[in-house]
Amino acid sequence: MAEMTMIEALEKLAHINEDGFETLVKTNASEPQAIEYAIEDVRNYAEDPDEIFDLRVTEDTIRGYEENGYIKCGEPLYRVVRENDDNHCGMSDQEWTKMFHPNEEE
Repeated sequence: MAEMTMIEALEKLAHINEDGFETLVKTNASEPQAIEYAIEDVRNYAEDPDEIFDLRVTEDTIRGYEENGYIKCGEPLYRVVRENDDNHCGMSDQEWTKMFHPNEEE
C-alpha cells in the first residue's frame, strides 16, 4: 500500500509499462485512452487532483485499499488495455485493430 495522488499512480503505471505514457488504460466507465490523456482528465476534472489515496499499482491495474487495509474488490480504478484483450472493451474488431494499428489500411 502506498499513499499517492491518482496522477502519481498513473505516472507510475506508465513507467512500469513498456509503452510508457502511450499505454492504454480504462476505467469501468470510460473508453480506452492513453495514460497521458487520463492524467490530463484528472488534472482538468477531478475535484481535488492532489488528493492522496492508498493505492496499489501493478503492471496491469491501479487499485484502492479499504480503510481496514484490504484491497478493494471489484473493478480496478484503472486497468491497462492490452491488444489481445478478449472483449475489446465493447469495440468491434475493426475499431480495436485500428486503435492498435492506426496506419494499416482496411
